[in-house]
Amino acid sequence: MRKTINRLSITKIICIYLFIFISSLIILTYVMELWQINLNIPFRYSNDYFLFAEWIKGMIDNGWYLHNDFVGMPFGQDVYDFPQSDNLHFLLIKLISFFFDDVFIAINLFFIFTFPLIAAASFYVFRKFNFSFLLSFVGAILYTFLPYHLFRNIDHIFLSAYYLVPLTIMVILWIFSGELTLVKPKEGGKGFYLSINPKAIFSIVICILVATSGIYYAFFACFFLLIAGTASYFMGKRSPSLISAVILIVTITCTGLINISPTFIYQIKNGINSEVPNRHYGGTEKFALKIFQMFLPVTGHRVDLLADVKNIYNEKALMVNENDCATLGVIGFAGFIILIAFLLFYQRNILMEKERIKLLNHLSILNISAVLLATVGGFCSIISPLVAYRIRAYNRISVYIAFFSFIAILVLIEILYKKYLDEKYYIKLPIGKGYKRINLSKFFLNIFAILILLLGLFDQSSLYFIHKQDKYKSAYEHDKEFIQRIEKSIPENSMIFQLPYDSYPGTSTVHNMEHYDHFRCYLHSKTLRWSYGVIKGRKDDAWQKSIASKPVKEMIKILSKTGFNGIYLNRNGYIDNGMKIISEIKNVLKDRPIYSKNNQLLFFSMIDYNVSTQ
Repeated sequence: MRKTINRLSITKIICIYLFIFISSLIILTYVMELWQINLNIPFRYSNDYFLFAEWIKGMIDNGWYLHNDFVGMPFGQDVYDFPQSDNLHFLLIKLISFFFDDVFIAINLFFIFTFPLIAAASFYVFRKFNFSFLLSFVGAILYTFLPYHLFRNIDHIFLSAYYLVPLTIMVILWIFSGELTLVKPKEGGKGFYLSINPKAIFSIVICILVATSGIYYAFFACFFLLIAGTASYFMGKRSPSLISAVILIVTITCTGLINISPTFIYQIKNGINSEVPNRHYGGTEKFALKIFQMFLPVTGHRVDLLADVKNIYNEKALMVNENDCATLGVIGFAGFIILIAFLLFYQRNILMEKERIKLLNHLSILNISAVLLATVGGFCSIISPLVAYRIRAYNRISVYIAFFSFIAILVLIEILYKKYLDEKYYIKLPIGKGYKRINLSKFFLNIFAILILLLGLFDQSSLYFIHKQDKYKSAYEHDKEFIQRIEKSIPENSMIFQLPYDSYPGTSTVHNMEHYDHFRCYLHSKTLRWSYGVIKGRKDDAWQKSIASKPVKEMIKILSKTGFNGIYLNRNGYIDNGMKIISEIKNVLKDRPIYSKNNQLLFFSMIDYNVSTQ
């Protein structure tokens, strides 16, 4: 009998989460009009996308992303100086690549799958805090379709994958309430001993995973754990909570250090590279959180008036950048206001269960802590230069604030239901020989919850997110066709030198080129090796910069001796559209280049020149 019940329970759980997965994908299909898309063409095709796509293609081509034999020629690319702690995301994309080895398809699929992953994780957490099935579903879907998620898209593919944030917040709230203790006091009250229990093991696993899914979410997790542990100690004299919080912070920190240990090993052997990553103190203020931006409508709102309000702000306000995607939507910001109001005006005669009071109290403290840390001129301006100067985009904490806010909204709906609806409206229907009492209150609650969901989705999504692949299709196909022509014109594994010289990594641009523009070539290439992608600050980069700065005749002579078979040139990187250098290369190579269809990209074969100079 027990086995049958267990099987039914497992089947029910599988069906529930299958429903969550399918629902989130259906909603995503509507929000981004996915029926129009071609998975072979990227959802975005510019700037930071090229950076992430190069890492991922490098992982597909070479086994892992840290070394790439197809870029940074003639040395190859080592990105050890650019420490990443996103190994969990890389691993998931690696799994996808076993079935789809095309980098563009792999990235698109990973982004799509972040939606059901976030929805499932959020639903699980809401249910753990005893919200009803429908309210948990509403909260999970609204959190999944944050403007933050849709804006980040595949430009910041790893930030889009915040599926561990809800689980991390659950652990933080357990610490706050004293439900989670990794230690217990010894008899007599002298000292503590480790307490190994399922909840403790689960929490440690979550902390290990969040430390393996990016530095920002891990850093914010440590901050909130510290707040929760400290507040729990002073509010309830719970020493085990504070000690447990410290243990989890140490777990995250150590796991993060293990993730970036290849960087330490590499720099011990080769010296520290002070130029990578190059983070400036001013970036903390520039990319900080703005409370007003959390309140403003989403960019490109479906209501023209609201879209105009946002456009006016974006045009006139200072320091509008990626923090634009911190908007919470009308439902999320209402939850934010509830937490602020609770912190300021809470009175004990308010109609709430004791557990819900505690939950809102904990959330309000975490929420105000996030605001004080991350807003422009907040504590982030003090912390960054002292201990975390490489953490600069504090607006990204909004994904934590959003989850706090949605929990608050669900609590408010519960309060309204119990005060105005619970068991107050029902009808009796004749069924069989008697009457059956039908609770209309739950029907009204369900209708209200669905309206909240529809309003939130309408408000949080926008015309900006509707996927118009035509915007990128022409550039994508143009590059693909051009690179294919180059591949047919020279032998496999040929090295190609890319002009103009551009440093990597970095945010500076060469004239009208986009960030990481040179990676377009590698992303479409299957058999060629490219010069761009050597880490700046190393001798390999100095060599490339020196070669590119030499007179054309000398440059070509050195490239020939080094084994290069061609020169690629992007005219957008030159003030004169490359007219001078193109003419000089033609005179030396005595050959006509291959032009792209828009005449902005050129390729000069050095095959004949190399043969003639042997």
